Amino acid sequence: LKLSKRGISSIIPRIYDPTGLLQPFILKGKLILQQCWVYRSKEGETLGWDDKLPEEIRNRWLKWLNEIKEAAKFQVNRYIFKGLKIIPSRKEVTLHGFADAGETAWGICIYIRFFNPITKLYQSCLIYSTTRVAPTKGKLSIPKKELNAVVLVCEKLLYIANSLEVPLDNLYAHTDSLVSMHWINKDKNNLKTYVSNRVTKIQQSNIQIIFVPGKQNPADLVSKPKPSKEYIDNTFWNLGPTFLHQADNAWLEQYK
Repeated sequence: LKLSKRGISSIIPRIYDPTGLLQPFILKGKLILQQCWVYRSKEGETLGWDDKLPEEIRNRWLKWLNEIKEAAKFQVNRYIFKGLKIIPSRKEVTLHGFADAGETAWGICIYIRFFNPITKLYQSCLIYSTTRVAPTKGKLSIPKKELNAVVLVCEKLLYIANSLEVPLDNLYAHTDSLVSMHWINKDKNNLKTYVSNRVTKIQQSNIQIIFVPGKQNPADLVSKPKPSKEYIDNTFWNLGPTFLHQADNAWLEQYK
């Protein structure tokens, strides 16, 4: 195992996670790799491909490698509709995307929600997640990062809905950013260019944007580095917030 930028660059892309269910773990690896690229010594020198890692980066990298064993314990059902005798109609399925951002990244996670006629309750499970590392040049404010997260979740919701043939009226995007909600509900022509361009994309998606309290937003786990115990075997990450399991849609009126 090479403790160098080359070693880090070779290991992180090897992790096979096409649907992003391990993004809380992978995000930390991405941030370590970014730190390698932006590192400057006291003399102003960059970090070469095979240079010895500075102690700070080395310690973060070794800690991340030690967490691989914990990440390997992550398990999900291969079949989404486990426990159902009949697969729900596409019209009865809803997709809920959650978006959030932090200082160093923004991320999203998407859940599929359906009614279980046996328990008379709704079920949901994680089907997709992805992250984006925030740029180090031209730093963005937190609200702008949160807006980028909403753009990303709308794009992925549309893609997944098209693949699964879920009606567009059954798509919901959740954010805990009141600033983003304010921008999205304004006339795009009254906003500055950067914000206006992203608000335009969100408005054109025609997806319902709904506020969610921060403590009920699972995308917090993919926008800020978290210890593995917070997402491994955690129902909040695997199944989403509890309001998705309510027998009615009271949450829609509460947070709309």
